[in-house]
Amino acid sequence: MPRRFLRVLAGEELPQIPEGQSGRLQLANWLTSRDNPLTARVFVNRVWQWHFGAGLVRTPDNFGRLGERPTHPELLDWLAVEFMESGWSLKKLHRLILLSSTWQQSIEPSPMPEALASAAASTVTMERSILKTDPENRLWGRMNRRRLTAEEIRDAILDLSGDLDRSMTGTMLPTPNRSYVTSTANVNPNVYVFDRRSVYLPVVRSALYDVFQAFDFADPSVLTGQRQSTTVAPQALFMMNSEFVSQKTRHMAERLLAEESATDSDRVRRLWRDAFGRDARRSGTGTDEVEPSLSFLDDYESRWRKALPEKSDEARLRAWQSLCRAVISSNEFVFVE
Repeated sequence: MPRRFLRVLAGEELPQIPEGQSGRLQLANWLTSRDNPLTARVFVNRVWQWHFGAGLVRTPDNFGRLGERPTHPELLDWLAVEFMESGWSLKKLHRLILLSSTWQQSIEPSPMPEALASAAASTVTMERSILKTDPENRLWGRMNRRRLTAEEIRDAILDLSGDLDRSMTGTMLPTPNRSYVTSTANVNPNVYVFDRRSVYLPVVRSALYDVFQAFDFADPSVLTGQRQSTTVAPQALFMMNSEFVSQKTRHMAERLLAEESATDSDRVRRLWRDAFGRDARRSGTGTDEVEPSLSFLDDYESRWRKALPEKSDEARLRAWQSLCRAVISSNEFVFVE
């Protein structure tokens, strides 16, 4: 049999592969042909999923009969056509989605149309009705609350500590390519001791990084179009007890205390701005967050002063380190709204 594409996928009019060529160019041309819209539809669905947490087709690995139907088929097709007509520009596709009113929504449900809501109905009642009608947000009437991925959590902690290395390119894997089979040379966890962004960390199937394991990193042995998002006790234990978090929260505390002209209240507010992207709430504006934090610091520091009577600076540092650890262990730090 001559070399050719699968007829069940490509149809009867199969691209011809000239003699002396591998067929890769012809395969690429067929994949990106306007007569084969599946590639563009799959790709724009993945991009939509990256931004919204779920795709227009919620089975990104399966566009066949066993997969889910698209919630908005016309939108999916329109995005695919726009993507192809823009020269397959990923930047233009991102801009198109991020400038849409759908992307710019709040996580709060949009109010129901007047025709569907009684004039006397309260906002809370309307919101509950919307949540009851579309609990999975398949109609995209609001933004989904999304937990950060394992890579984002690690990079955010590194950034807060001031240790994030933003240099680009290169590999962190010390073992030359194809020089081992069982990867026993990389079981040593020191292979992950880098402050580079997580995208540069080596992914070794037999020695997956503990941060990745805790926060639902995809199984490196199989294809995964969409990761699971679990909430389990080891995640909280990791944020409280891991060596990585302990080291980086100490560096956070050192950065805050290095500002000699700042008051403790100023430091708390800076910690809140850096970690949560908002100001800490003060008395008279709802739940106060500054005063309880200062009380926690005083109590924690006094306890350490009794344990370390000759190391007052260390006691103060450990108190701030503990506050930093509490902040990054909170739901607000690992969830995006």
